[in-house]
Amino acid sequence: MASNNIEILLPKIQNFIKVFKQHLEFVTKAKLTKYDSLYKKIICVGIIDTLSKTVYPDDTSNKSRFTNFLLNFSQSELWNKVSIAHLIRLLSLTKNSKFSNLEKYAKSTLGTSDSLAEPKATYIDPDFEIIEKLWPKDIQKLKGVKLYNFKHINLFYKYRNYIVHELRRPGGLVDDDIHHNIPFYYSLLSNNSNYFWKLVYPLGFFVDVCQIGLNNVEVYYKINKVNPYEVFDQGDYLISNLN
Repeated sequence: MASNNIEILLPKIQNFIKVFKQHLEFVTKAKLTKYDSLYKKIICVGIIDTLSKTVYPDDTSNKSRFTNFLLNFSQSELWNKVSIAHLIRLLSLTKNSKFSNLEKYAKSTLGTSDSLAEPKATYIDPDFEIIEKLWPKDIQKLKGVKLYNFKHINLFYKYRNYIVHELRRPGGLVDDDIHHNIPFYYSLLSNNSNYFWKLVYPLGFFVDVCQIGLNNVEVYYKINKVNPYEVFDQGDYLISNLN
């Protein structure tokens, strides 16, 4: 996968990066009449998936490649944070007194769910280690869910799967356009007249992740003399053994 001749390799790297910057330029400038944000998020996911394959070509797990790329190339402080809204929902499903201190902390962090504000996840969600200290040491799972599942790095991958495999955003939509670039919560009224928080990963956040990722991975290619094209089958047949 590596080449010793950087003069030959450099134009290939630049062309590869240029293609995906053009895809991203479409996301930021074009305006679709329907499903604008959804379709553009799918393009962004395609960019992340492709870049992650060039960096981790031997990793056969889509999730592992995707999440490792985000952790190492997107530079977002969000990934290690726990979604407080998801945690509050989980704790509401148990009466175990061992979780009482954690529940008090979680509710005080997010505030009342009938607030008109849209709290930003980056600002209010605590680091995983803070919640881990409050989580009962003798309990690994609650309702079949581990605390680790509530980290944004894992929730974002779940969100990815919704839009890629089901062509929908979980939980409907609020104002989710290019002008928003920080994941946030908004309050909704449930069928039983109770308020609850929904998490939104807005399109602007997807764009930021891709832009930073493209810049960082280009540097990675050059330093490590990686030809990103070599990861992909360049043949004419859909079955790689025929090429």
